[in-house]
Amino acid sequence: MPKPALLSSPPVLLLITGSILGTLAPLSRVAAGAGIPSAVFVFWTCLTAGLLLGAIALLRGQPLQRQHLRYSLIAGLISLGLPNLLIMVVVVPLGAGMTALTYTLPPLFTLGLAALIGYERLTRWRSLGILFGLAGAVTLVFSRFSLNGDSAQMLWMGLALLIPVCLAIGNVYRSRSWPAGAAPLTLAAGMLLSAALWVLPLGLYQGLLTGLPHWSVIAQGLASTLMYVAFFALQRAAGPVYLSQIGYVGATMGVLAGVVAFGERPGLPVACGVALIVCGMLCTNRRPAHP
Repeated sequence: MPKPALLSSPPVLLLITGSILGTLAPLSRVAAGAGIPSAVFVFWTCLTAGLLLGAIALLRGQPLQRQHLRYSLIAGLISLGLPNLLIMVVVVPLGAGMTALTYTLPPLFTLGLAALIGYERLTRWRSLGILFGLAGAVTLVFSRFSLNGDSAQMLWMGLALLIPVCLAIGNVYRSRSWPAGAAPLTLAAGMLLSAALWVLPLGLYQGLLTGLPHWSVIAQGLASTLMYVAFFALQRAAGPVYLSQIGYVGATMGVLAGVVAFGERPGLPVACGVALIVCGMLCTNRRPAHP
């Protein structure tokens, strides 16, 4: 049965993926607050989503093949394993809202990397957008430092900025190295299972086998299952730079969740940083991309 055109259109897939992405930082904060170690949380989340997607892919006659293994291992480490561990590390000291703001930077970093390797054309407007985005990132770092008067916050923000760097590298890698004929569902399952494998040793060290998974782990696993169905469909349909804009939707939802669920108040300096990033987004999308 063919998919409804509306549900397979890039703007709708972008909205679905970004909205679910916005729930991940708050759920990570709940898990961290419950004392769940970072690698344990990431392992169970990725394993749950990977097994569910793998079962669906198998039922649809799209199982993982040997030629998918290298792609899955690299994508799982760069796109999921490292970023999710970093989120778990920084979400408590920075808060869910501030951590979610890092989702606004992958579009700019992805564009810069794609232009550097010749995958996307870098225009004057896009160059200006990258500069605005970097200015916004710097503003977020120093606003966090000045607001709290704690030099340790600089370290946390520095670690947080590694999240969009990993995501940008993953966005470009997945598009350029997409295995011929591979289905999005198959690659999503492979990437998630690979991420679980990467964090397994650290998870065992942190007590993976003690106790049952927390409800937030199950919730994030189910949310990730839904998100990555749309995520890989969007990657194949629209390319890495368009895909990376899920961060704008995710950051908005994450900040709102931080305010509603945890009473976080972003403050004026953070708003200025976000405004600069939004200006960067508008500049980079002023003209269509030319892969």
